[in-house]
Amino acid sequence: MLISASVQSLFPVFNFFRINDPYRLIFAFILLFVFRTFFWIKGLPLSDMELKFLLLGERLGDGFIMYKDAYDYTSPLSAFVYKWLDFVFGRSRGVHHFVSSILICINATTLNLLLIRNRAYQENNYLPGLFYILFSFAIPDFFALSPQLMSSTFIILALNNVFRRVDNQASDELFLFAGIYLGVATLFYLPSIVFFIVFLIALIAFSTAILRRLTLYLYGSLIPLLIAFGYFYWVDGADYLMEAVFGRGILSDRVFYVSGSVFWSFLFLPAIWLLLSFIQTFSRAKLGIYESKILQIMILFGMAGVVCILIDVEFSPNQIVLFLPLIAYFMTHLVISLKRRAVKFIVPYLIILSLLPAQYYFVYSRQSTMPIAREVAWGFSNKKMMILDDELNGYLNQRIASPFIDPKLSKDNLVYLDYYKTASELYTALAKNPPEVIIDNWGVMDRIFYRFPLLEERYRVGSSNRYYLISSN
Repeated sequence: MLISASVQSLFPVFNFFRINDPYRLIFAFILLFVFRTFFWIKGLPLSDMELKFLLLGERLGDGFIMYKDAYDYTSPLSAFVYKWLDFVFGRSRGVHHFVSSILICINATTLNLLLIRNRAYQENNYLPGLFYILFSFAIPDFFALSPQLMSSTFIILALNNVFRRVDNQASDELFLFAGIYLGVATLFYLPSIVFFIVFLIALIAFSTAILRRLTLYLYGSLIPLLIAFGYFYWVDGADYLMEAVFGRGILSDRVFYVSGSVFWSFLFLPAIWLLLSFIQTFSRAKLGIYESKILQIMILFGMAGVVCILIDVEFSPNQIVLFLPLIAYFMTHLVISLKRRAVKFIVPYLIILSLLPAQYYFVYSRQSTMPIAREVAWGFSNKKMMILDDELNGYLNQRIASPFIDPKLSKDNLVYLDYYKTASELYTALAKNPPEVIIDNWGVMDRIFYRFPLLEERYRVGSSNRYYLISSN
């Protein structure tokens, strides 16, 4: 049964965003903040990943150096952001959530504008920005200020330069800045280096890129990486950087925040809509030569996201963020290529009704499968603690006074206690900010105290592998 035009006019839904007016995106931003405010008021469980981000920021905010005094594989620029947010605001989830909301709005706007500027569709519209925001609701931990989210901002900026080059806009700056953007993206999230390779393939395959400009592309990507390496070399932490980021950050023992089956359940809704949009785009959309090139580049973009998941040391819902530009691009093709009135009326409501309740379901009905930090009852709170354990839950209502964050990297560093450099730096870190309580579930404190007799004198042994600070001097 066909829906009359007069009835459809009462339910404009996505037609509102098909008008060429950038201010329409403000309503999408309002939707994002209203939705997040609702969850904030209702109460949102703290995920294991968010807890680690907060602890890392707290550790670095106390004046310690990443990798050298905080054993974790988080990429340097992400750690830098966590550090300064903690330094200015303290351990505040609200600040992380606010910054992540702003980033989602920036990413949605940037993606939408670059698709319009590069004539990705036969009409100018603001559906990609809307879909970027809507599908962010389907990510179970979509509040988190994750490395993937921060990195995607610069990946989208680099994508714009690739599109402009494919449109035969030739300038050295396009290649140089595309490389710089991807170098910065890699410093936020190491697996983003895959996008450097994929965009290089796109530049070669879909344009006439000369060797000099490809060299600029490579040079641009190296600039941020060399600056970061130079900083850590200056603070005598280059060895720790290489071991943590490159030795541990990719293709190492995986950290499973969720099981594979749970991850695919999270991905189910976005994957179904992406599949439908693929089918609709390839069967119904009439694309010109340039539009077809953009479509092929976006497919390469999605393949890069898959490779990032495969090489990443983490397996977490945050990785879905990498696919949001791809989903937004194809979902827009799906909507604007719909022809039948009934379908054009029904599909928008199906999208909204399937996505908006998804977050509520995952957070409040599937808590047993979510990576939620569970509080440990220590019998005290707000103590400076060093917990030698494979989990970080013990820090939930405590302060961190320990370099040991990632279990594998921490255990690897403990192996080198017999080496002067490692031992002296660990002692300096513990002496600078001595933990009031030590929980030793790894059974390594005897070895640490043997190496540092002066440190042992400052602690008394308690029950259940606990050690209590006697004197801070």
